[in-house]
Amino acid sequence: MQELILTDKAIQKIKELRAQCEVPEDYALRIGVKKGGGRGPVQYSIGFDTVREEDIRKQIGDISILLTPGEAIFVLGMKVDWRVMGDTEGFYFTDPTKPTDE
Repeated sequence: MQELILTDKAIQKIKELRAQCEVPEDYALRIGVKKGGGRGPVQYSIGFDTVREEDIRKQIGDISILLTPGEAIFVLGMKVDWRVMGDTEGFYFTDPTKPTDE
């Protein structure tokens, strides 16, 4: 199974958000997926949450990550970066196996 990749910028931002929001120690980073209609693209969501029995748990450095089994197929193998582009900033998901226009 492919692993999730977090860039250094994404890790730094996750740690900043955790501290700023005073997230409890027993919470982990949850990455979710909202499926687009039909064959539309998926949208990813990131937040902090408690562990659920059915969760798939991953560890990247000192960041614990939670995924539901149904969403893991859309998330594992992706690269997560933190990007600032003009007035817009946020987490950016890419498939490192596919060429980009960058």
